[in-house]
Amino acid sequence: MAKLILKSALNGKILNQGRIGKVMNDSQIEFFRECTVRIQSGNSRGTGFFIAPGLVITCAHVLPTQVLPAPVISIFWKMQQLQAEIFIEYAEIDLVLLQVREIPLNIPCVHASLEADITNTDDSFFTIGYSENYTNGDSATFDYEGITFLEGNEKLLKLKSGQAVPGFSGAPVLNCRTHRVQAILSISRDKNQDLGGRAISIQSLFSRHDGLREQHNLFHQQNVRWEQAFTMSKAQMLPTIPYLSCEQGAISNYVRIHTTRLPNETPSGTESVSSLARNSYNFDEIFRSQDFKQRLEYSAWLWLAPNFNLNHLEQIRVDSGVRGLELRLFYVRLDQACEKIAREHPVLSLWIRRRRSLLEYASSSSEILPSEKSTQSLKLNLTLLDIVSRPPSKRDRRLAGGIIKNALILASQVVCRVLVDIPEGETYGFFANLMIPIKKEDLRSNIFASQIAQDNIKLASYLWEGHTDADTYLVVVTETNTTEQHLGFWLPVVEEANISTPGALEAYRNVKGSSILLDDLPPFGTDLPSASRSRWEKYLSERLKLAAFVSLPLFLESQPGERKMLAILNVNIISAERNKCSRAYHDQWLRIAQRQAAPLIGEAYKAFTIQHAKLGRASLPQLYQGLQHFPLLELTGSRPATTTDP
Repeated sequence: MAKLILKSALNGKILNQGRIGKVMNDSQIEFFRECTVRIQSGNSRGTGFFIAPGLVITCAHVLPTQVLPAPVISIFWKMQQLQAEIFIEYAEIDLVLLQVREIPLNIPCVHASLEADITNTDDSFFTIGYSENYTNGDSATFDYEGITFLEGNEKLLKLKSGQAVPGFSGAPVLNCRTHRVQAILSISRDKNQDLGGRAISIQSLFSRHDGLREQHNLFHQQNVRWEQAFTMSKAQMLPTIPYLSCEQGAISNYVRIHTTRLPNETPSGTESVSSLARNSYNFDEIFRSQDFKQRLEYSAWLWLAPNFNLNHLEQIRVDSGVRGLELRLFYVRLDQACEKIAREHPVLSLWIRRRRSLLEYASSSSEILPSEKSTQSLKLNLTLLDIVSRPPSKRDRRLAGGIIKNALILASQVVCRVLVDIPEGETYGFFANLMIPIKKEDLRSNIFASQIAQDNIKLASYLWEGHTDADTYLVVVTETNTTEQHLGFWLPVVEEANISTPGALEAYRNVKGSSILLDDLPPFGTDLPSASRSRWEKYLSERLKLAAFVSLPLFLESQPGERKMLAILNVNIISAERNKCSRAYHDQWLRIAQRQAAPLIGEAYKAFTIQHAKLGRASLPQLYQGLQHFPLLELTGSRPATTTDP
């Protein structure tokens, strides 16, 4: 069966589907090619790829020895000739890092394996290189055979069942299972046959250059194109799951079917669980016939009932006959029992995931902003104070713009750290934007003069047809993406009681965090016309593919009961494992994220207001009014985002 080089994939002929067609499609291959470059110097040619913005990695032997000291090297990206120079050479592992001058906008970077991956014997790999015959790009696939051990604890991946031809040296080797670049192709085992080759582990590079790892991670936290290309396709294959808040009756019935000892009444406050069931069941009789594991399982079923909340955990422990367990140990054992039920009853797995994340809050919650983020917030604030104290200048306008981006990125990192359950060292991605409330006529402000903003204003008008006469609009005014993909997109603050609008509108109305999760898409209510509802459902299905969308409000509370809404931070969390975001289901976790991110959201809002109201000429009255609030803000910016639930 043909499964060697997919030579014609990028040269206008038919792609050999073989094994690669099962894990990658044509659009993913095209995107992967965008991360690569062709390198040619004299008679020597090879391949390289962007590992971080402006940095290309390739094999040192691709550059002739006499060329290495030269200051400038020509590389080709999508038929464009770029200039690069040697940044660092690692001759001992045959790698060189090139610094590219004046790179075009929006060049993607590969997403590399950040830790030493355990490679499976059945893993397949994909690469794109630039051979003499196919200078626009050529695809190849390989199977994993094992490891070649070198001196100094260095290792090479040994690949088979593919042909590594001249010109492929320096090509990125993508693991088709993890969708991460795991190595750099270096050696061919035979230039004329499909015997495979050997590749240098990406970890050999990262272990020598910690700063490169940090640049790589930061890029993928801010840029979502890789996850959109390789993760979104997985999300599209998942079945639609009903909104859990609408299914609690069915969940309660399912729980009752699987335990005959659940109370029928609805508890409130800290009322004893046993007091609700005492008339129907003799608990002493029950527990005499149960061993310890059975009692824990019973307590887990009780906890899974939708009508029980955190206030009932202590009473569940007592009434389940496990009062001898210390409370925190009880939480651990209860979580283990829930995990066991999830394995045995997969139909409840999504609901159990949600309940386990709430249980996690009970045992390990913190509402203190990490010290390093607090320090960064203080530095941003001091810089803003310097800007305000000087006469306006273009330099200060650019400086304020940098503060906006940095504050949004730092705030998003805080939100993700709280809501994404990912071990230290693993990565997640995000992009974020800031919305402010304005009047409809203010959409004509010069802030929204760009074509992207005008297109987004039209898109919002299409989605909200019939609701375009609201008094107040929430509109995106800045974001972490350099291309400003959502600038000008707006939401009307509508008053209809039966329009359910989780996300930014819910955060604005209720003055507390709100989230939308792909696993649990919400209904839109009966007052939203069917045409608008279908447009929104289509929009969400296309845009919300990755994990979670979180909205956090920023407001002033000059005195108790008087609150002025200033802005909404929207964070799109990207994680290949969407079940890692289940904390975002719960108000308790959202409140922690809100409190920790508040100082940084405040700095972003202040910087935006200063940039446009003091340093610019934006025709947006709210910005000028916003300046008067700054004396009320504490130095860290935490006052405007008071987050106690109303």
